[in-house]
Order: sequence, then C-alpha cells, then structure tokens
Amino acid sequence: MKSKREANQEFLRRRQKRLCNNADALHWIKKQGLSDKTIAVFGLGLSELYLDSQNFPHENALLAPVINENGIFTNRTIYLNIPNITVNPSAKAMWAKGDCITYYAEKRNLQPFVIVCEDIFDLWITQQKLRESDSESNFLLISSTPDNSEKIPVEWKTSSFWQQFEIVYLGFHNSLLGERKALQLSRIAHCETKRLRPPIQSGSSWTEFWRQSGKIKEFRQLLGKASIVSETLSIGNDSNNNSLGRFGYKPVDIAAAFHQGHLYYPVETLVNSLDTVKDSSGNQTTQISSRTEVVVIRSDRTIHTVREEAAPRGTPSENRILRLTDGTLLASRPKASVYSTWSWQSIEAYLQNRGKPRSLKTILKDVKAFLRHEVWLPYDYDYDLLTLLVPTTFAQSVFQAVPMILVTGEPGSGKSAIGRAMCQICANAAAVGQISAAGVARLIHETKGFVMLDDLESIGKHSKANSAQFNDLVQALKLSYNKDTSWKVWTDVRQGMRAARLNFFGVKMINNTSGADPILTSRMLRIFTRKIPNQSLFPKVVVGSRNRFNPDSLRDELHTWTFENVELIDATYQRLFPQPSDRAAEIAAPLRVFAEIADDEELAKGLELALSIKNESVEKPADPIDLMMQAVRNIVRAGYREISTTHVTLEMKSIQSRQSINSREPYRFKAEKWESPAWVGRHLRTYGFVEINVQSSRFWLFGKSLRIYPVKNEFLKKIADENEGTQDHLKKKPLDFCSGCGSCDYRELNCPLMSSRKRAEN
Repeated sequence: MKSKREANQEFLRRRQKRLCNNADALHWIKKQGLSDKTIAVFGLGLSELYLDSQNFPHENALLAPVINENGIFTNRTIYLNIPNITVNPSAKAMWAKGDCITYYAEKRNLQPFVIVCEDIFDLWITQQKLRESDSESNFLLISSTPDNSEKIPVEWKTSSFWQQFEIVYLGFHNSLLGERKALQLSRIAHCETKRLRPPIQSGSSWTEFWRQSGKIKEFRQLLGKASIVSETLSIGNDSNNNSLGRFGYKPVDIAAAFHQGHLYYPVETLVNSLDTVKDSSGNQTTQISSRTEVVVIRSDRTIHTVREEAAPRGTPSENRILRLTDGTLLASRPKASVYSTWSWQSIEAYLQNRGKPRSLKTILKDVKAFLRHEVWLPYDYDYDLLTLLVPTTFAQSVFQAVPMILVTGEPGSGKSAIGRAMCQICANAAAVGQISAAGVARLIHETKGFVMLDDLESIGKHSKANSAQFNDLVQALKLSYNKDTSWKVWTDVRQGMRAARLNFFGVKMINNTSGADPILTSRMLRIFTRKIPNQSLFPKVVVGSRNRFNPDSLRDELHTWTFENVELIDATYQRLFPQPSDRAAEIAAPLRVFAEIADDEELAKGLELALSIKNESVEKPADPIDLMMQAVRNIVRAGYREISTTHVTLEMKSIQSRQSINSREPYRFKAEKWESPAWVGRHLRTYGFVEINVQSSRFWLFGKSLRIYPVKNEFLKKIADENEGTQDHLKKKPLDFCSGCGSCDYRELNCPLMSSRKRAEN
C-alpha cells in the first residue's frame, strides 16, 4: 500500500546531521558517485543506536525516506548497509519494513516517460546525472522498496498504473533476474515497454555504468536503442518457474543458437554402462550395454543433456516439453550434425581446460597458408577474404547476418577446388552437388555450418521436373544471410507434400559459370577464378601439393578458440556494428569483426581492398574516362599516393577483366585508345587526378621507363571521405605494384613489364 503519512521533519534533520558528522560514511557515499546535492535532495541520513529484542545494538545504517508520487518524504524508510560502518545490518545490501511500495525520484508531474530502476542506488545516481544535464526532464524515475521475496508493489500489478505513461523503460540490471522482472512487468503493463540495459562492458547495473565514467550522451543513445521487450526477451526462459497457469512458449533450435550469451554444440557420444541381466540359467549377471546419446556442449565448459518434462497423462508426444539441463526450452531433440567437425578428443580437452589455443592471428596465418597451398586465385586479396570467412563459420550464430560467396569463372578454372578447400577447414562443412532442391534444403537445415553449393546450374537442371521447388530454393537462399528471414516452411513434393519448417541461415558458397540471379548476387561477395597461368612463366605456382597443415587440427583449434572467446566476438560485434547502415555493411560485419580481433594489418588491409572492389557497380563505365577514374580510386584505396601510368593502365584492364568474367563479354574499348602511357598521363592531368604544378618523375624498372605522378590532394581527401570507417592503408611506393609476377594481380593482363622482369630474374 502507498504511504500517505509525511515523515517527521525533526527525525529527518537529526539523522541527516549524524551523516554530515560522520566523515567515513560520507566518504563511502561519495565514492559511490553521489554528490552533496543528491544526498540533500533525497534526505539521506544515518540511523541512531537502538537495541533489538535480543539486546543486539544496531546503528549507522544509511537511511532514505521513501518519496511518494507528490514528491514528499513519507514515514516509510529504506535502510542500506555501509560496509565496516553499519553496526549489525539486517541485510547484506538494503532492507525495509512492510510491503514493498513505489519509491519516486521526484513529484509525478505528467512526465511522458518512466524509467523503472532495479534499486534506489541506480535511481539516485541516474537522477543525479539527468538533472546535471536537463533540469526539466521528461523522465520520471521510480523503483520499489526492497523485498527479499522479489515481490512488486501492488499498484504495479495493474495496467492502469503504467498506461499513464507513453513509454515505460525497464532499466533493471543486466542479469537473468533483471530479464525476468522486465518480462513480468511487460505482461502486466499492456503499453509500450522497452528494455533499457546497461552496457555489458560497464557491468550489470546503472550505478556501475555511471561510476565508470558513463556519459549522459551515451545514456540517451541507449534510450534510443532500447527495444520492445516482447521482441527481445525469451518468453520460453521465463517459464522456467513452476507457477501454475499458461505461459508463452518460445523454444530454441539449440544447434543454431546464440542463447543467453552462450554458443551450443550438439555432439553424438557413445555411452557404455553395466546392466544386470539373467543368463540362460536364470542367474543374474552383468554385461556391458552400449547406446548413443547426443549431448550439448556450452561455451562455459559445461555439458548438458536433454530431459523431458513431466506431462499430464495422455499428452501426445509432439506436445511434450523438452529442456536442456541448464533449463533452456528446446524446439526439438538436438541432433548432432552429420558433418560435425569438432572431435571428441578436442571437446574433452576444452571441457577440462587443457591445451589453450593459439592467438587468432597465428591460427589465421596457417589458414591462409593452407588456402594458398590448395587453390590458386588470380586476385591476392581474395585469400584474405576467404581466410576471414573461415572463423565466421564457427561463430555464425553470434551474428545477425553472415556473408555468402559467389564464385564465378570459366569451366576448369578451379571453382570446385575452392569449395573443397573451404570444406576442409570450415565448421560443419558440406559440399552439395547433384541432388534435388529439396535435398539441398534439408541438408542446409541439418548441417548448421558451412555449405558449398557446387554448381547451382546443375541443381536447377536436376530439379527441372519440379522447377517450382528450385525457385523456392533460390528465394530461400536470397533471404538466408539474415537470421530474421532465414526460416522457411518447405513443402517436399517427393515426401507426400510433407511440410517442415527449415532454417537456411548460415555461411554459403555458390559456384556458377554464368553467375546467379541478380537479387541473389546483390547479397553475395564475388570471387573470380581463372585457369592457372602458364607454369613456364610462374614456376612457383604449386596447387594441390602436399603441405604441413592438418585441416582437422585447424578446425579443432578454431572450435575451441571460438568457444573460449564468444564474449569477445559478441562484444566486438556490438561495438563495431551496433546498427549496420546497409546490407553491404551487414554481411561484411563478421569479416571485419574477426579482422579487428586478429589485429593483423595485412589481413585487414586485404579485406578492405577486396570489399571496396567487390562493392563496385557491376555496370561498365560509360567511357574510358570513367574507367580511368575507377582505376585511380582503387589504386588510392590500396595505399598509393603516387601513381604510374603503367599501373593505371593495368588496373583499368583488371576492372574490365572482372566485368568480362561476369558478363562473358569482350572488352568494350579498343586497347590502342587508352593503353598508351601518353593518353593516360594526358587525361590524368586534364581531369584533375594528379598535380599539374608538380613535374612528373621517371623511374626505370626492368628496362622500362615509368612516368610517376603525385595524386592530387583534393582527390585523396575525396577518397578518404568516401571510405570513412574503413582501415587506413599504409602509404606505398609508386613501384610497389610490381612485387613479383607469381603473386601479381595483373599477371594475366599482358603486363608490359612481365617478359623483361622474367628475363632479368632468370
């Protein structure tokens, strides 16, 4: 019930004076972040000495009179324990007598928004920060007086209490208890309730947030990002209690879940046990019996099994409730992927905290080296993109969206080889070839990992008799990059029109000779392949050779590293991409997260170069000048501040080469029109790409004279502004583009330096 009686003013003044005279108590309060003004506003004081019924003394508890909706101190009091100062506290933190009631930070004055605080300490310091920045706040802060039974004030149980506000912000602690309280109130309120959480990195409470130099600007940003409770809280988790009644039911597909801050990995195990049986003579004897059982590994080094909840007699099997032993509601009995890649030996080592994995930077160096040994790619930066794609497959459940890769190239150029190499080192990897669209759909759902669709065209031909299902598959693939759109109800005509809800989410690689559906292509990162160049010109290119890397060991190590660092992955993702600006940023986010964690400058630089090029328009430039402009942009993005006409010409050829692979069309422009260094140099000056008041210089490289121009500062600034948020590249020297024919991106573009360099090196 609400307390209407006002506090005894003499009583308050006496206790406030005791607090002012106790330097140690004041020091502790101010150490918590409260100012002198806040202490006075909330009438804080120290309790006087009294003896309880057992003759135990009690003294020096911090006391705060409860403030009612009129902003008046009442005769109800909240007591707080001040460590080493309070004598015989009645609770570890805070306590109060009587039923819990509402504690108001100030007078209810038609404020449109209310913030419900976990406790009065959160309320005091948040109110202090709000008043320091805005004396006429639209926010009313309330809390409940402490109650050990986790009850709530009676008035909070009626929707009319909450409907006097436009928005209710539930600012409970960032904990399971806080989530449960928020869900409980959201069900009662029948109005817009939003979950306001302290940032994980700042601790679980708002008091910790403000004490760690939290800013009012950041707090207002968090208010703006607060999400509606019903959209973000797991209703299924709330039904962990044993209360009678009806509750929401939202089970988890645990094989593809990032749930309550944990990753889960189902694995099939063999269980041997001793059973007592009767032999042929009727005598009891023991024997070893065996069975398989799927257990679930959680990313806190715990192992969980499935239990079936008790149900009323006659309940059909499909209506029975399944839970993990950690209480998680399950949508279905977990199944281990038939393509499971985490060995039991490695899982045991992880559970027992044996054998720490290496740093991500070191692991990815081996991944990149493995890919170089297995496949040849015409563009070096594609190795960086694929290298960062590998750890993404191990942690894909953490992300809202993941990349999909389209590999295109002429027949025999190594498209399938890339898929096979990735399948050797990615998580739960499966390659799909000559099967029906329905078979592909089921496999993607069951794999829960990396899927390589080897030749989408052949799958379409295999499903020709049922083109509708192939079209359904393509539509599902278009939406499968995002968690929210990845589920699809699939009707399998070959299984008697049997319908199943399938999850298509996950990293995929599709190879195709002729590209793919334009909408699907727009949601994918493309890798172009070519046939391996002439071995006489590139003697160092060796593909498919025996190498020192054990892909199974690499996968085990990546599984372990991911489970040990899931909090770091999630925190980095939330920090770098709290709200991705567009689809391109959304699908590239996981790659950039792992580039950030690996802290490998070369890897990050290659990724950004790959992304900048892959985000180019697929349309051809309208004329050679547009082509030249795009070439100069690419060169500057790669870190060059001085450019040669030969470098620009080669980059122009490279752009048209990528376009011709995708469109299967020849170059649009005749070579004699723009391959001339004089033509390029003249137009670089004419269109303001290079400094015209600085004389160009010449360098000799393998018998060839190259003219070098400094890029104009205005153009450099324009490129920097366009690429805001990407990593800066190290400045390169103008001749660095010619670093060796074997790894050169221009090795197949009739480079004028190639033959002379080969002669010089041989």
